[in-house]
Amino acid sequence: MLSRDHLLVNIGVGSLLVAGPVRVLHEAGLGQAWAVRLERVMDVALGWLCAPWPAGGGWTPAWPWTALGAAAAFLLGTVAPDVDNPRSLVGRHFRWLPLGPHGGLTHSLWVLIGLAAVVVLVPVARPLTASLWLGWALHVLVDRPSRSGWAPWWPLNLGRHRWRIVDMGGVDVVVVDGGARLYRVGSGLETALALLSSAVTGSLAVWLALPVLRGA
Repeated sequence: MLSRDHLLVNIGVGSLLVAGPVRVLHEAGLGQAWAVRLERVMDVALGWLCAPWPAGGGWTPAWPWTALGAAAAFLLGTVAPDVDNPRSLVGRHFRWLPLGPHGGLTHSLWVLIGLAAVVVLVPVARPLTASLWLGWALHVLVDRPSRSGWAPWWPLNLGRHRWRIVDMGGVDVVVVDGGARLYRVGSGLETALALLSSAVTGSLAVWLALPVLRGA
C-alpha cells in the first residue's frame, strides 16, 4: 500500500483510538457503571505507559505534550516501514540505507518484536515507542492482503508460503507465493479501500465524540 493510503487508514484508526477513551471518560463522569470500569482499566494502562513521564499517574497539564509526541510517533510508524522502498514518501530520502528488498526486513515480525522489546525495557520512552509500534504494526497488517503478500520471518522461508524477489519498475520487491490477493499496490482498488476504511473509522470516531462535544 502506498504511504498516502497508509496515512488514510491509520489516521482513521487513530481518531477512533482517541475518541473511544474520551467517550469512556465522559460516560464515567456521568456515572455509567460500564464506563467507570473501563476507566479503571485505562488508568492502569496509562499508568504503565506514562509512569516515568510528568503525565504518569493522572490527568495533568503535561498530557497535551505527551499526546502530541505520541501522535507524531504514531504517524512516523505509519510510514517508516516503507523506508525500504526508494520511491516511497520516506524511502526516497534514505536510498543509501542497505535495507534489502521492499517488503523484507522492515515489514517483518523481527522489527515488531524488537520494537516491542524497547517498549517493555525502556520505560522512559514508552509513550513514544508504544505509539511507534502501533503505527508500524497497523502498516504491516494492512499490507498483508496485498498481491505481494507478506513474509513475516524474512529472510527465512518459514510457513506454507515461499517468498521470492521480483523487480517491479526498478524496485526489488518481496513477493510471497499464495496467500491473500485482495489488492494491487498503487491500484484504484487500494485507494478505494483506504478511503472506505478511513470513512468508516472516522465516522465511528465522530459518533463516539458527539455526546462529548454536545456536553462541552
